[in-house]
Amino acid sequence: MEAIEHQIINHDWLSILLAMVLLLLVFVKLNYSERFRQLVLLPVDNAYILNFQDSTIKLFNFLFFLISHSVISLLIFQSIVFFHPEIHATTEYLFFKIVFLVFTYSVVKNILDAFLSFFFDLKALFYKSLFVKWSYFFSASIFVLSALVFAIYNRRLEGVFLYISWAFLGLFMLVRYYHFIRVNKREIFSNLFYFILYLCALEIAPLLIVVKFVVK
Repeated sequence: MEAIEHQIINHDWLSILLAMVLLLLVFVKLNYSERFRQLVLLPVDNAYILNFQDSTIKLFNFLFFLISHSVISLLIFQSIVFFHPEIHATTEYLFFKIVFLVFTYSVVKNILDAFLSFFFDLKALFYKSLFVKWSYFFSASIFVLSALVFAIYNRRLEGVFLYISWAFLGLFMLVRYYHFIRVNKREIFSNLFYFILYLCALEIAPLLIVVKFVVK
């Protein structure tokens, strides 16, 4: 009986959080409909990168920053609940701790990115990389959210949809790297050692650590 009550409480606050995220998505869709449409199509159409690379619309980026980080925090939380219920049962305020870590990691990583770009005189490449990286991350969050909703509300197939969510995230990262390398291959190959070092230390390694921990 206690376990059933615990699941209901989880669904209550999860439903509220999901509703808030969906409301933000609706707001963005209504106010930036064309940009939103092109962001959704980003995996198959590069028009978003070409059309909005020099855009100065800060509210769009800020709202999607909140949306994407909330979605990733939910994905990590739900994965821990499913794959490591003992951690969920023994850790107070687990979701809020995950949110703090996700946002902190994101801020610290971008500061390190900026520092390294200035240190190795790769400022132009950094700004290109930043826009491409966030664009694919924002786009990925939409697809991850769709699978995550099914994971939360379909207990029978929860594990399947969690794997699909992580697969979406990994696939978008691969497409992002492919696009970025293809467009900036001259600058990248002239600084290949630093690019590989950055990729392994700040991009791939953190994701692998998270996936290895929450999905076993």
